[in-house]
Amino acid sequence: MLPIAKSFEQFGNKVLLDLGTRQSTFSDIADAAARIASHLEEMPDASFVVCECTDVERYISVFCASVLADRTIVPFSTQKFAFDDLKELLPQFVYIDEQGKLSIHQGTGTAQRKQGDVYCLFTSGTTGKPKGILVSTENLDAYVEGISGFIPEYKTAKNISAVFSPLFDLFYHDLLLAMSFGLALHVPTPRQRMTMADFISARQIDIWFSTPTLAANILAARARAATAEKVSIPLSLFCGERLGAALALEWGEATRGSVINVYGPTETTISCTGERLDMETLEKDSDVSIGIPFGGNRAEVSDRGTLLISGPQVARYLHGSEVAFFDTKDLVEVRGDKYYFLGRADGQLKIKGMRIEKEELERVACAVPGVRYAKIQTIQNAGLVTGFNVLIVGDAPARLVSDAYKQRYGASLVPSGIQYVEEFETGTSGKAKV
Repeated sequence: MLPIAKSFEQFGNKVLLDLGTRQSTFSDIADAAARIASHLEEMPDASFVVCECTDVERYISVFCASVLADRTIVPFSTQKFAFDDLKELLPQFVYIDEQGKLSIHQGTGTAQRKQGDVYCLFTSGTTGKPKGILVSTENLDAYVEGISGFIPEYKTAKNISAVFSPLFDLFYHDLLLAMSFGLALHVPTPRQRMTMADFISARQIDIWFSTPTLAANILAARARAATAEKVSIPLSLFCGERLGAALALEWGEATRGSVINVYGPTETTISCTGERLDMETLEKDSDVSIGIPFGGNRAEVSDRGTLLISGPQVARYLHGSEVAFFDTKDLVEVRGDKYYFLGRADGQLKIKGMRIEKEELERVACAVPGVRYAKIQTIQNAGLVTGFNVLIVGDAPARLVSDAYKQRYGASLVPSGIQYVEEFETGTSGKAKV
């Protein structure tokens, strides 16, 4: 069992959660978790706890209660998948709605949890049906030990950002490290999400953690405000998407702090490799490494060039057996002792007969002077990719962007359109929606 009770006792009156409008201490969450756990223990046949994610404070209380009662929590949102899908996947479960009301539901699923399975995250899967990933106490213990060894700043920090939804596994990075070391989780208010630089300054954030897209949007908003004022953050982590060198350099300059790139699929418990970037030698058009495995993780490259991960952080599927090596299906290249992400083995685009990665197309645009960030939007007809648009944050002339593709690939592979945006729209994960 995760040392939840020990954290409550050790850090009692310290602030665990700061929502801007109110704060909750470790003791406050402990009291709420104890009440919920007592109700769960009255429902011994319901081993899964499905909880709505709209209220972060309630969700953290339910998470802790589920650990104390040895149940598996399943974060839920109708924006992510349908309630009926859960009934098909899970056996009997407790559902906690947006008001905190508990009810029992009888599902038709045959999934069996093991003692110590802490949470189950559902991804879309390749079949169109949600695919559950069970993460255990052993997985999470190994993660906290590994990531805090790799990033010892967590042991002395006070305030860390909390910008992820519980539907996204990076949320649990923030929560677990806060509970392990007595840190305050700072969640931006709706207003502060529009002016994140103000949020960072007001809350005196020691460690920032987000997707690259959110960082790009913050810098874009800063540029629109025409301010050169720097925001001080000693350390920033990025995960969930490919981190470009230009963005890393701009963020590092704006925050006057260190930057770390971490990588890992949900199946490997949040993240499993990392690289502390050398901002002195990093060049704008260079690739950013995903680093090397930390903690007890081990990495190999398969015959087809995909990254294989093994070790104590590899989780298991809700309907499936444990695996010794998890194939991430991410294509990588080894340079020296470091790994570099190249793209998805199963996500290549085929445009006019040419196979190419989205990431490669994005790098072409990002190399054009005046382009700050870029994303590729595919154009499809009858299920086939027939072309692509380039979405750009920046002021580079469209002709220069189009010429960059023509020079690289010839006239057969140029964008159908160049669209300028102030920032990228993001989903619940914080990743860009294109």
